[in-house]
Formats: sequence, C-alpha cells, structure tokens
Amino acid sequence: MDRETGYSISIIVTSYNTGYPLLEDCLKSVLAQSYANWELILVDDGSSEDNKIALFKLRDTFDNPRIKILELPCNVGKGAALNEGMDLSQGEIITFLDADDMLLPWHLEEINRAFTDNPESTLVHTYNILYINILPKTSIFAFTTYDTALKQDAFASPRDIEAQAICPRLSLRRTVADMIRYDSSINCDREMILQLASIDELLSKKCFLSRTGYLYRNHRSKDRLRYKLKTIIAERNIYFQRYSGRNPAADGIIAEWKKNNPLVKYSHIFSSTSFCQTLLNVLTSRQKPKERFQCIWLLLIITATEISTFLCGADLHYFSNLARMLTGRKCNQVVKRHYSEHLNKNGNRGNRYAVELFERLFE
Repeated sequence: MDRETGYSISIIVTSYNTGYPLLEDCLKSVLAQSYANWELILVDDGSSEDNKIALFKLRDTFDNPRIKILELPCNVGKGAALNEGMDLSQGEIITFLDADDMLLPWHLEEINRAFTDNPESTLVHTYNILYINILPKTSIFAFTTYDTALKQDAFASPRDIEAQAICPRLSLRRTVADMIRYDSSINCDREMILQLASIDELLSKKCFLSRTGYLYRNHRSKDRLRYKLKTIIAERNIYFQRYSGRNPAADGIIAEWKKNNPLVKYSHIFSSTSFCQTLLNVLTSRQKPKERFQCIWLLLIITATEISTFLCGADLHYFSNLARMLTGRKCNQVVKRHYSEHLNKNGNRGNRYAVELFERLFE
C-alpha cells in the first residue's frame, strides 16, 4: 500500500442485459467517489447486442482509463462472471457492486480507512441502505436491520450485528480473494457469506464498516425477480448441506435463516410441482393449527406475489419496503446530512459527479 494514495481497490461489476439508465447511474456513482485509487472491472455476461452497444457507449462517454470492460462470449452466470472479474483485477482490495446499485461518494474512502486502521483485517463487511426512486426527484431511503441502534452521529454500531457473522457487502484483501471462488450454480452472495464464515482464521480478522455508502436499489423489474420460489428453496438446501457442521459461525447463520425465514422453515411443504398440490399438502399436513395457518398464509403471499409481479413488475417485498420507508423518513435526513457534510469537506465543486448524484437523490 502506498501511504499517500492508499490501497488500490478493484470494484467488480457484472452486467447481464442491465438497463442503460441503471448502469449509467452505477458507473457515475463510482466516478463520484472522493477516493481516487480504484479500478472498475465491468464484466459483460453475454448480454444482447443492443446491451453491448450501450455498454461500450457508456465507456466511451466517460472515457476513463480506470474503467475496464471484459466481454464474455456467452452467459455463464453471475458467480462465474465475478470469478472472471477477480482474475482480471489488479487491486490490493477487491469489492463488489451490483450493476443496478450505487455507491455514495464516501464508500471507497471508508473501505480504505477500515483496512488502514485495521492492518490485520482480511475482510471488511457492511450493510445496505435500501433505496427506492419512485418518481423523479423523489428518493426514499431506509437502513437495513443491521442498524437497530442507529444514532444521529453514526450509521451503525458493531453490536448491532452480533447475531450475524458477516454482513452482505464484502471487501476482501487480495490474499483472501485468491482463496475463494464464487459458485455459479446458486445465489452467489449468500453462498459467499457462508463460504467465508466457514473459515475460522478469516472470522477472527474481519472488520465491520459502520458508515456504509452502499445503496441497494429496490426497483420494479420482472427480470430482477427471475429466481422462482422453488429455485430459492433448492439453493437454501444446498447451502445447508454444504456448510452445516463446518464451524459455529456458519451453523449460527444457517440457524438464523431457518428460524426467521418461513420459506426455509416450511420448505418441505413447497416441494411439489404445482400450486394446487402444494395447497393440498398444506391442508392435509399433520401440523399444529398455528403452523397450518402459517403455511396457508405463505401460499396467499406467493399467489399475491405472482400477480403483483405480472401486473406491476414488482413483488410484495418491494411494496412492503416502500411502505416501511414512507412511514419512517429518518434515514433520508441522516443520509442527506452526511452527504452534505461530505460535499462541504471535499469542496462542493470538487467532483461534478458527486454533486450531480446529490441533486439527483435529494433535490
């Protein structure tokens, strides 16, 4: 690490037919970073020709040598695409960004500070800030469950995540990235958390980033909901079989998922191939009345989800997040205040992308 420039950070982004506006926002948010020592590896995972043309148009528009595009000849899946991006990257630190998400301008600076202040740490983990942009000039934010003790002067506290071994947004030292590989056959984010949690020597050297700048965009998109219910359940079962009994941390994460996720708890009910057969299984199951009612409630949610997805391009999770965010606007005030302070600290005209993003989010 150069003491003057800090750690070199590689940002891995994979794109498969990502909409032009979403990808443009994603790249602009990286260019808005106050931290300059980064490279962005954008892996195109076999997108259509129209999307590829848009992708290279974006690259030419920004004309930044730190943005590198790796074009895969066919769609290999997000996990395999991420592996390709890591192989190409040169940074001392590797972090990940979904093509439809964004970073607030201080995010990379905070990652570098976390690794600098904790030289023994092999990974830094943090949480999401949910973001919904329902209308132009109308942005709504909500902190995730990792910040239950939120205070005005900080986003979160390490004690908020005692029940979780690792939060979903990861940054890894090169030595760690060389040890692990994404599994392209299942949801790679959850699998990666369990993979890292099963390595004892990594858990003792992890660092929690309290001042996150990761915006998880919750938007309406049928493509975003491509994972079907049975696929999700099948993936969870793979996680459990692969990582159960590895160590207490991995077992703890699995136990939390089983306890708090009803789809996992009642996965045996949804093993049939048809909705009608699943309903019959619920009605004829030898469960307690309370559990039987919960299964029927789940079936109603699944039905409503399929209908809302077809009509609105969004599932019930989107609408529940929207309702929660509309009723609690405290996060908007906190994020806006931190953003304003960041702009004042770095000069309001120092980075036009940072100013444009602020105007887009708050004005």
